[in-house]
Amino acid sequence: QNRSAIPPFPAHAISMPSYQFQSPSKQRSTCPICRGLEILGDKWTLLIIRDLLIGKRRFKEFLQSEEGITTNILTDRLNRLIKCEIAEKRLSEEDSRYPEYVLTARGKELKSLLGELIKWSMKHVEGSNLPKGTPWS
Repeated sequence: QNRSAIPPFPAHAISMPSYQFQSPSKQRSTCPICRGLEILGDKWTLLIIRDLLIGKRRFKEFLQSEEGITTNILTDRLNRLIKCEIAEKRLSEEDSRYPEYVLTARGKELKSLLGELIKWSMKHVEGSNLPKGTPWS
């Protein structure tokens, strides 16, 4: 796999209370799981990525998801995804008064990760239900 295609995230890329990036000499771990969790390791981030993958684009659409994310958390997580080049914010082609959020190529690569989490949950977590019409159904 070509590692040069995805540049490392700079230590200053994100300002978060508990998930701050460390410079390579001060990072907690070089484990790729640990490093990935520094970006994706909370419930809300993966749910926003799920919503982007199923076609949600506007802020109010994310707020309508059944999990009930608050506006301040949604704003923080969208900004984090933008800073990490997983999503981008742009003016809507339909109505330029409203911004929309879309996944970058890097963000779209997370579809298979979410697919594996769905498979595991459907097998092991009672009450899991995958609605028809999602990219994984």
